[in-house]
Amino acid sequence: MSGAKLVAEAEHISSQGNEELVSSDLSFSEVKVGAQQTERQRLFAPAVTLFGERWQSPLARAAGYSQGHLQQVFTGIRALTVDVEQAVLGAYRQEIVRAEERAARARAGVIRILEAKG
Repeated sequence: MSGAKLVAEAEHISSQGNEELVSSDLSFSEVKVGAQQTERQRLFAPAVTLFGERWQSPLARAAGYSQGHLQQVFTGIRALTVDVEQAVLGAYRQEIVRAEERAARARAGVIRILEAKG
């Protein structure tokens, strides 16, 4: 899936109503997706799509913040600063690039297998 498609999918998920993305290993509140969503929830909603069910640690690592810091931002204990927002968005961009690279390697591997089979 191309980076543009991943971004579109993340945006689509962020804009849908009545779906819930639930964190798996932190005491984050449920991330509700839709009209009732806060700015913080919109920022963190794509994380599940990009990093999987156990998204908190990979996102924190990629964004350069501790998991606890991001949890506090999400729950409102800490302010959602421009720096944190930019770091999270940058982490999403990095993961999209990595996903594109993995997809290209997988595609090349499948092509080699098919060519070898004749």
